[in-house]
Amino acid sequence: MINIILYGNLQDKKIFNCLKKNFAKQFSCSFLNDQYIDMRDSQADFLIYETDHPLDILNEHTIVVFKDSGAFDVRPCKNRQHVSIINSENNWAIDFIKENELNTITCGLSLKDIVSVSSYTGESTVVALQRSIRSLMGTMIEPVEIPIRRISNADLYSILVLNAILLLSEKQGSVEKMDF
Repeated sequence: MINIILYGNLQDKKIFNCLKKNFAKQFSCSFLNDQYIDMRDSQADFLIYETDHPLDILNEHTIVVFKDSGAFDVRPCKNRQHVSIINSENNWAIDFIKENELNTITCGLSLKDIVSVSSYTGESTVVALQRSIRSLMGTMIEPVEIPIRRISNADLYSILVLNAILLLSEKQGSVEKMDF
C-alpha cells in the first residue's frame, strides 16, 4: 500500500477531491480526513490521509503532499524515506523541505520544476516530467509527457500532484482513464 498524506489547511479540499474522484475509479483506495472515513478495503492500493498537523512517518512507501494553504505546525521529520510533493511557489514548504533535507518533487509552471505543464488549452493539458525521478519502488522513471483530457476547470496544482503520485507509484498509464 502507498500512503499519501495531504498536509495543510483542512478547508482546502481541491487535492483531496481530485484524488478521490479519480483514484476511486481506478484503484482500491482508503480515504481519511477530519470529516470522512472510507476504509472498506484492507488491501487498498492507496491510503489517502488529509491532515493539518505533522506526523511521524514510519512507512517508506509514503508521499507527503504540501497543500498551498494552511498554517503549519513545524517539527523535524524523523523519517526521510518518504517523498514530498510541493508547489514551487509555496515558500514555506520550500524552506521546510530545505531545513529537513527531504526528497522532493516540485510541481509548477517553471522550467526548474520536476513536474510541469508543457502544453495547456481549455480541453487538454500535457503534463511533463522534466527530469528523471526514482519511483517509490526504486525504478528510474525517465522524462515523459503525459497528455490528459480536461472536462472541467480542475485546479492545475491538483492535476500536477495527481500525475506526480502516479509516476512515483508506477501507475502513470492510468491517467488516460481519468477526467479533470
